[in-house]
Amino acid sequence: MKYYSFLFFLLTLFSYAYAQTPTTIPGYYVTNTNDTVNAQIKMPHYIFSNKAMLIKFAEKVTIVDSVKGNMVFKVNDIKGFGFLYNDNRYQFLSKDFGRENAFSASTHRFYQAIILGQKSNLYHRLTTVDPSGRILGITYFLEKSNGTNTAIYLFARIQPEFIRNLLKQFYKDNVVVHTLIDSKFQNKSFETWQNDIIEIVQAVNKL
Repeated sequence: MKYYSFLFFLLTLFSYAYAQTPTTIPGYYVTNTNDTVNAQIKMPHYIFSNKAMLIKFAEKVTIVDSVKGNMVFKVNDIKGFGFLYNDNRYQFLSKDFGRENAFSASTHRFYQAIILGQKSNLYHRLTTVDPSGRILGITYFLEKSNGTNTAIYLFARIQPEFIRNLLKQFYKDNVVVHTLIDSKFQNKSFETWQNDIIEIVQAVNKL
């Protein structure tokens, strides 16, 4: 029994170390003076999985420098960073979308840029999953070129009509896109709604 307890302890310790010791991948960061610097970025992973733990980038990113060692940048330190991982390009920008009220938490963090357009941007904030990996909810931020923004919360119990009305209100100056908005969010599976959001923002930028 002691042997198996010790073995379990070692496996647990190994898995924790694996999750806390990220892979180093090539990327870059952008300084507050708009200089782009090539760098090695630490990529954290989930326990017992090779899946990237992107949520770890919300508040900070660790850069590995051959001379200076590890450098940790927070949202006030740089404008953003990016990297290529598993043939996918990722770009994170330091954004502050303000507070909903005096008691709400700060929204200043690194957001994954999904779409950067001339008229509207789409940023991914958070994807919540259950232990089996099933998506429970997704949070986005929409932004106009003038800085106006709104949060979009997608989860199973939200009514599609609420999402459509929110988008039409946000894009009230782009009435042409309202027909497209009305045609979306018809599937009862909210996990597919993220594709609808992307298509709508892409359409706005083409108008």
